[in-house]
Amino acid sequence: MNRDESECRELLSRNIKLYRSRLGFSQLDLALELDISTTFLSDIETGKKWVSPKTLALIAKVLKVDIYELFKPGEETTNPALSAEVRSASSKK
Repeated sequence: MNRDESECRELLSRNIKLYRSRLGFSQLDLALELDISTTFLSDIETGKKWVSPKTLALIAKVLKVDIYELFKPGEETTNPALSAEVRSASSKK
């Protein structure tokens, strides 16, 4: 995996977790809304799997954000401590 792809996956992963958390959704809640397995959602959130355009659009819709916001760098990407905290919290689920 090249660096650009890795960064893209990391941004998507981080932002899905961020927006999911802001809505108070667990992985199970979001997976049920998306009609996907929690395993698949976990794999997306850890960067192990990629999403189809259809699933990406649905994720954005359910999380109430524009698709581009799922790839938008923000505070979380520039704050290593917070980024580690988000990754740590998601790995415990």
